[in-house]
Amino acid sequence: MEINSGIPAINAGIEAMILSMVTLFALHLMAAIPNPAPYLEYSIEHVEWIKGLFEPALTIENGKIPFPDGPGWGVQVNRSWLEKAAYQISGDK
Repeated sequence: MEINSGIPAINAGIEAMILSMVTLFALHLMAAIPNPAPYLEYSIEHVEWIKGLFEPALTIENGKIPFPDGPGWGVQVNRSWLEKAAYQISGDK
C-alpha cells in the first residue's frame, strides 16, 4: 500500500507487543510516517521480565506512550539488565 494513499497506517499484528524493543521501534515507525493511526497495538498484561530494560523507562500516561526524545532511540538500554538476561548465540561460533 502506498504511504500517501490517505489510509491511516497501523502497526499491528505483532503478538508480543509489550514494552520491549519492538514497542520502541514501533513508536519510531509511527513517528516517521505521514499517516499513522492514532493507536498502537499493546498488551495489557503485566510483564515482569521487561522491568528495568530502558532508562528512562517507557510508560503509559493517560492511555498514551510519550515518544522518547533522547538521542538515537530516545532511551538507553540498561547494561545491568542485559548482563542478567538469558541469551543464546546463533550462527558461526
